[in-house]
Amino acid sequence: MIKIPRMAMGVGGRGTLGMWRVVVLCAVLLVGCSAGEKNQENLPGKESTQVGGERDPLAVAAALRLLDPCALVGSAGVPVGPHSCAVRETSVHVDVGAYLDPQFKEGRDETVLDGVRVTRSSGAKNCTFTVLAGANLGIGVDAPTCDAATTAARTVIAAVAAPDSVALPDAGPDSCDLLKRVAGDRLTDLSVRYGITEMGLCQAMRRLTGSDGDGWTTQYHVRIAYGRFGALSNEDSGTLEGRAVTIYETSEDCEYTWRVGASPSSDPELADHLLRVRAPDCAEAAELATAVMATETTLPETVAPQRPITIAA
Repeated sequence: MIKIPRMAMGVGGRGTLGMWRVVVLCAVLLVGCSAGEKNQENLPGKESTQVGGERDPLAVAAALRLLDPCALVGSAGVPVGPHSCAVRETSVHVDVGAYLDPQFKEGRDETVLDGVRVTRSSGAKNCTFTVLAGANLGIGVDAPTCDAATTAARTVIAAVAAPDSVALPDAGPDSCDLLKRVAGDRLTDLSVRYGITEMGLCQAMRRLTGSDGDGWTTQYHVRIAYGRFGALSNEDSGTLEGRAVTIYETSEDCEYTWRVGASPSSDPELADHLLRVRAPDCAEAAELATAVMATETTLPETVAPQRPITIAA
């Protein structure tokens, strides 16, 4: 298992754009890196006080999962994940389903932009707005300057006012739905939440206490990502259920990765649609990966999506 100190919670994007963005967001924005309630219902955003207000977490997740992240910015963006888009010309990034930790608000100021509630965080090299959707989730908009982030956030706010016009043509499975389907009782007493950048990652986390430190340890995760299968030299190759897999093992955990199909990204380094399953050891990771393979195309139960998505000031 990975022990994650309060100020350094990573989300498993080894060797990818996702990892360095998480490091920047966690270290600079201080969002999603600390403690919540120990015994939470295993639904994303089910804390007692929700960032953005009390809304049905499943309805919020359903609404966000349907959004096309590149359509939100209305320009030539490149998908860098199922819920993330990068506009390379302007260095603007949009991440749908960003998790906001309700217990840790330092560096995150709530304000109003174009009549809806947002949070704003800024550092030496970036500025981020999160358009709040409730249930501790939102749409993150990151840019090198606050002027650029403001402009992009306004574009996103206008776009989600008509969500059907910026919907994905074929929204895929939900990472937290997949994790809950396969992990079952393993999730008892764990906090299940989307990643701090976007909802392609779902983590089941245990609070560290006492001599273990102050923070979280990730027990399990399911990640839906774009990348290049087998590109990392520190992964071993194998097969599972007749499918090619890579295995990344450390002294604390183990991750299985396999290719689901082609991604929609034009970036050759992101050409593959991948699934990653992490557990405390390789035997358990293989067991969970086998279960995920059997249900990897299963969509979550139909829930009426939250409307409107944004929250009026």
